[in-house]
Amino acid sequence: MGVKPIRRIIMLMFTSLLIIASNSQAKNLTFEKKYVYQASEADSKVSCRAIALEQVKRLLLEEVGTYLESQTEVKNYQLTRNQITMLTAGTVIAEIVKEEWDGKTYVLDAKVTVDPNEVVQSVNRIRDNAQLVVELKDAKHRTEDALKEIEILTKEIKNYEIQPEVKKKYNLAIKNLKAKDWYDKGYFHFFNKNYDEAIDNFNRAIELDSTRIMAWGLRGVAKFKKRKYQGAIGDITKLLENINTGDLESLESFNTLADFFSLRGLCYATLGQCTKARDDARQAKEIYGRNWQAHFALAEAFHCQRQQAVDEKDIPKYDVLSIFALYDAARLGSEEAKRYLAAIKAPQEEPQESREMHKQIDIWKEW
Repeated sequence: MGVKPIRRIIMLMFTSLLIIASNSQAKNLTFEKKYVYQASEADSKVSCRAIALEQVKRLLLEEVGTYLESQTEVKNYQLTRNQITMLTAGTVIAEIVKEEWDGKTYVLDAKVTVDPNEVVQSVNRIRDNAQLVVELKDAKHRTEDALKEIEILTKEIKNYEIQPEVKKKYNLAIKNLKAKDWYDKGYFHFFNKNYDEAIDNFNRAIELDSTRIMAWGLRGVAKFKKRKYQGAIGDITKLLENINTGDLESLESFNTLADFFSLRGLCYATLGQCTKARDDARQAKEIYGRNWQAHFALAEAFHCQRQQAVDEKDIPKYDVLSIFALYDAARLGSEEAKRYLAAIKAPQEEPQESREMHKQIDIWKEW
């Protein structure tokens, strides 16, 4: 294939179809898009497919986002269209309808079928979960960077055979797009609590791009949900060791970082490593003091110490400290802490006598 101007190397053609499903009970909507990608000198069938798939997914998400923007409930969230599109990415998954490759052009048709009410509810759930929002933002930025890199490198290509560095960079950008596709699938399954499938997809994403630290983090959470605590510790530690705190731009980002320390603390407590559990809970509180999971993790650390107490006289102390930490977590909105208090038949509202004693004790100091 001869060298062509960029506007001919990458030809963007798409059509849009909005099909209202005939099933009146389900009230599902199906959005379908076609994307046509004209191969460059550097492309193979695999790279063309990766680019076309990412672009058609973006078009589908924009279409779904535009539709949701008109819904009253979503309007009440006061989100921009870009925010709606980003949040929707975690709630839907594209299905490939048809794909064709003739050696020069890759044509890909894909669709998503959604129940609008379910998607609106899912968007709201993600919107209220700082950890999920941060991870979607990270995925969005990585994809944008990869697509920009591909566009820049395509312009640089003059003689593919004698530009090994360009070839290497181009292949890496394609690899990142493929990793993102597996990450998207993992995120979708994670959000829908299909943790085994999520772990499998995050495995594939990490194999392709081990620097995708949010894949490590979410895989760690999925392992925690499956009670694979040692594996969860390894994955969360990988994230914490590699995250650049200078990149944390918002309060929700710091809250998410605190979540990961808290979760690792819970894993340590479950495995009987009480000191590490307490240290992680303290680190979480230091990062973001109003993170309820930090207080819940501290309660579990005290419970861990109770279980390992050598002197029986220490047991009541750890019981009291654990309950204090649970009340703190409950005040910060932890439904889990409230359920825990109900299970041990403790009042949902901390009694006045307990509150007075609580004020006099710094439960975060050395014990």
